[in-house]
Amino acid sequence: MTNMMKPVIPSSLLLALLLSPVILRAQGNYEIGVIGLVTSYRKVNVESPGNSGKVGPEFGPAAGFVIGQSIGDHWGGEFRYIYFKNDIELSSASTSTEFSAESHAVHYDVLYYFSDLDARVRPYVAIGGGVKIFRGTGQEQAFQPLSDLALLTKTTQTVPVGDVGFGVKVRVGSGGIFRIEFRDYISPVPDEIIAESLDSKIGNLLHHFAPLVGFTWTF
Repeated sequence: MTNMMKPVIPSSLLLALLLSPVILRAQGNYEIGVIGLVTSYRKVNVESPGNSGKVGPEFGPAAGFVIGQSIGDHWGGEFRYIYFKNDIELSSASTSTEFSAESHAVHYDVLYYFSDLDARVRPYVAIGGGVKIFRGTGQEQAFQPLSDLALLTKTTQTVPVGDVGFGVKVRVGSGGIFRIEFRDYISPVPDEIIAESLDSKIGNLLHHFAPLVGFTWTF
């Protein structure tokens, strides 16, 4: 299992690099740069006969890159790869257990700007989708606390992801752009990593809240 998981990060980056020329072939003004900060999840309910709790990834850092284009004054698109480090927590009352985990998002978004292309400040909204690769990287235990609710496993799972958000871009100098934004990444719960126990039931959707800042260069 360990050997199978090692190529995940290079594979995600390879997919991003292979798709980048598709973005750059389109007509428009281009941006490339870095983005990141911190993210958090809204945990989902988990229930079993006689017990209940919450499970999901915790607060953690994020970093990635973005390749974008503006098409006309008010429309644009962005291709992104972002790495997230969010350990998983399973809790019930005063008992909790944690499991090391991470995820990789590869997606394309459509942006609508509320100001013209040459404006210094450009607020926008965004919607898009792609895939998210979850990896449980912790050490599995012979006995896991709260195993009647869920089992946290060392495996890899790819799920579809959609995202919505808003932000603002501010021109800095002749070619730089500072940006700040908020995204909600919505995906199914990775049920091979957060596995239901016998007779337990786990919620279906994860909301991944991502306040992000970045800097891009135009060309």
